[in-house]
Amino acid sequence: MSNYNQAQDIQDGLDSAERTGDARDDDNSWLALVRDAYRSSTDYLEASLKKQWEKNQSHFRSKHAPGSKYYTDNYKYRSKIFRPKIRSAVRKHEAAAAAAYFATQDAVHISAEDEGNPEQQLSAEINMEILNYRLEHSIKWFQTLIGAYQETMVIGTVVSYQHWEYREKTVKVPTGMSLINEDGSEEGQFRDETYVIEDKPCVELRPPENIRLDPASDWTDPINTSPYLIDMIPMYVIDVRAKMNAKDPKTGESEWRNLTDDQIVSASRYQYDSLRQEREGSERRDSKENYESITDYKIVWVHRNFIRKDDEHVVYYTLGTEFMLSDPKPIEEVYRRKTRPYVMGVSQIEAH
Repeated sequence: MSNYNQAQDIQDGLDSAERTGDARDDDNSWLALVRDAYRSSTDYLEASLKKQWEKNQSHFRSKHAPGSKYYTDNYKYRSKIFRPKIRSAVRKHEAAAAAAYFATQDAVHISAEDEGNPEQQLSAEINMEILNYRLEHSIKWFQTLIGAYQETMVIGTVVSYQHWEYREKTVKVPTGMSLINEDGSEEGQFRDETYVIEDKPCVELRPPENIRLDPASDWTDPINTSPYLIDMIPMYVIDVRAKMNAKDPKTGESEWRNLTDDQIVSASRYQYDSLRQEREGSERRDSKENYESITDYKIVWVHRNFIRKDDEHVVYYTLGTEFMLSDPKPIEEVYRRKTRPYVMGVSQIEAH
């Protein structure tokens, strides 16, 4: 090999190492961002909100709140009857909401802004039919709406995640033609055919204890004014591997980075949450506890992170706060919108 070629190979190796080092530094900086945001927001949540949320959830389940005197030894043999006034009041509000939202056969009614414009009238009719079809067949609208209203009555607020679920699968289909190999044997020919598995809108209510926001965000729009939003998602290991193996139809690359089994399992450690336990009941085993002996069905916590940096909103996934699962991308590139696909609402307004 000539001296020039040797020098060129050395330079290429140095450039490759430099690029790898830069990528690693970028990953560390993005991980540090979400790690600090997660830590500070969790500290605020635990210190300022969680206690009241647990109290509200206990009363809704017709139980005394954690720390009540009825759980002390002095009241050990006294009556612990709890009259379900809170639950009955919430049920009455839910019935009123159901009657208001589902009084007609159509879930929504859309009319043209200009009744004299035939194009607007036609557009309104088409949009109304599409939206009613989606709310009846694609989205579990009754459970979603009443569940959201119940959350606002019990916890005080509700957060939902709106997105479009699209999945496709490519399979090999025989063409009916074959080739003759050199040894005289026939070899069948196949072609790739893509099927759409899922293609629908989704409205997903997120547990409030799994959402992290900055406490100083604007009370009128905390979702978009917070410099960060972290959504903690419990996922099975087998589903995480499926996302790593899936190909992005736009780029042809893996949707998520490939991590080793040890790295994935390292995020499967149990994360106890007192509000989740209060909601499910102390007499039940925590549904997110990893009691499965099968590794594929263990639960790991994936974080969907929305970060505002340098006047740009980006989104990326991490495995807990330890490993990057995807590269940061502008929110417009992922969701075709400039705002975060989350909505936070209340049923009773409390200013500031």
